[in-house]
Amino acid sequence: MKHAVFHNLRGPVSVVLGAVALLSACGTSTVRTTTPTKASTASHSACALMTVREAEAIFRGPVLPLTFCNQIPDDRSEGLYLSSSSQHSQILIVVSWSRTDVATFAAQGGSTASLAPDRTIVSGLPAYWTSRPSATGGGPTSPQVLTLTSSKHGYVVSLETEDLTRPQVQQAMILVLGRL
Repeated sequence: MKHAVFHNLRGPVSVVLGAVALLSACGTSTVRTTTPTKASTASHSACALMTVREAEAIFRGPVLPLTFCNQIPDDRSEGLYLSSSSQHSQILIVVSWSRTDVATFAAQGGSTASLAPDRTIVSGLPAYWTSRPSATGGGPTSPQVLTLTSSKHGYVVSLETEDLTRPQVQQAMILVLGRL
């Protein structure tokens, strides 16, 4: 298989959104959220938040058309872009408007003690980094999975990426948050 597609996309989504649910009190939160209306949720599916050309700019090379697009019944949406020139480069966009996910993110400020995230600011909003070794690699030079999570207008957005740098992932988050 040329690309290391997440074998069970609900697994990484569960990890990302589970991380939101397992948030610990590593500081106080200043995140304010609102719940999106049903009419607004359709226009903010993960698949509508980034174009192929924008993905190519982030990957700094060609990408395959949107590889995976899924609307999950529990108020979540996912979209997956893969690089067509690299074996591992990918961005999984996960958007949740679940009241539970949004409230948990806001209450805990997006921090997760067990994953030791780094806090940053993206487009004027708090965002949190986590990383873990890639399941596709086998050694110290294998790519890391970087996840950047933020919240805007009642949506929790996570970008789970592989083989991309932090500036590339931040660039992607700026794009996605700009569409919410």
